[in-house]
Amino acid sequence: MRLKTRSRDSGMLEMLSMLKELQKKKASKSSSRSVAFQTKKTALFTDARATVDTTVREGAAYMHCKASLVALKAQEVSQDRHLQELSALWKHQDETVNNLLGMYPTLIEDLSHRRSAQINEASESSKRVEA
Repeated sequence: MRLKTRSRDSGMLEMLSMLKELQKKKASKSSSRSVAFQTKKTALFTDARATVDTTVREGAAYMHCKASLVALKAQEVSQDRHLQELSALWKHQDETVNNLLGMYPTLIEDLSHRRSAQINEASESSKRVEA
């Protein structure tokens, strides 16, 4: 009987030993899965932090550029204003030229008639020379 008890105890010990080994393997698998999960989680968080840092930097640069554009837009002068200024200058220039021409109308008419006569004489003399 003792032999049966011993073999039963031995079988139980062996079974307990096998169960302990099985538990160790399961714990080892679980631990390796946990380590892999933690590694992936850490990599994911690191990537997310880098993305956030980049986004924050780009956002700050965008805000700076937008502020610069608003400042430049405030300094902008419209083309209508320039056109008004230029048309006022052109109008003033036309008035000045017309006033000058109005002061000497006979002089200009006389000059144009004399110039016309000179051109006609030169044309006739060149025709005579050719003939």
